[in-house]
Amino acid sequence: MKSVFLSMLASAGLGFAGVASAGPLALPPPSGAMVEAVQYLPGSGFMYPHERGAIVDWCVVWANGCGWPGANQFCRSRGFDRALSWNIFQPGRTYVVGSDRYCEGGGCKGFRFIRCT
Repeated sequence: MKSVFLSMLASAGLGFAGVASAGPLALPPPSGAMVEAVQYLPGSGFMYPHERGAIVDWCVVWANGCGWPGANQFCRSRGFDRALSWNIFQPGRTYVVGSDRYCEGGGCKGFRFIRCT
């Protein structure tokens, strides 16, 4: 069937570059790409970090400094230089450390995990 299709292409004057082989496509790594082996410090990962009985909010102060600033503040408070990675979720109740208050409700975002370095 494949040869019939190819001969139809050739007789119609349509060129083709060749037949691709079936199987997984193995792409070369990008030029200059380097894979870094990271060794994590013991105790550098925090699952569901808590403070004052609630998940730590992802903002440093109420609705400000959210994301990296919040993760970095948490890591520095634990003696690390900075946050390496984190992820968030909506637990329903969080503690906003810099504002010394709680966020209550479905819109409150807190850290599910923080990795410090």
